[in-house]
Amino acid sequence: MSMLLKNIRLVSPDVDEKNAAILVADGKIADVFCDGDALPSVANVVDGQGLTAVPGFIDVHCHGRNGVDFCDATQEAMDTIAMDKLSEGVTTLLPTTLTLPEDQLAAAMQTAKAYVAKGAPGCKVPGVHLE
Repeated sequence: MSMLLKNIRLVSPDVDEKNAAILVADGKIADVFCDGDALPSVANVVDGQGLTAVPGFIDVHCHGRNGVDFCDATQEAMDTIAMDKLSEGVTTLLPTTLTLPEDQLAAAMQTAKAYVAKGAPGCKVPGVHLE
């Protein structure tokens, strides 16, 4: 299913376009349109009313969120952090450890590995930040 988000301000590196539009197909950005470009015909059109769209943020230092910590080394904690960070506009994060004994760090690393392997719907996790 496709959706066209129109009448937005699009801000990205070296880009600041007013009255832009974004075509989303299968949950991913398929195309971007500047003011005056011909827009595709799709059934689902949303008027952004001039709101600003920016790329997802990358959090390179995230210990936790919502009462849980990455060093809890549980899948529930990892899922909570990765899903809740989306509400802040974060789409990629590096879970960050505390300075802990090696066995606790290994457990946290295994948790991150399992999260990535299951392809969870929250933030992407390309690696971890060890303190």
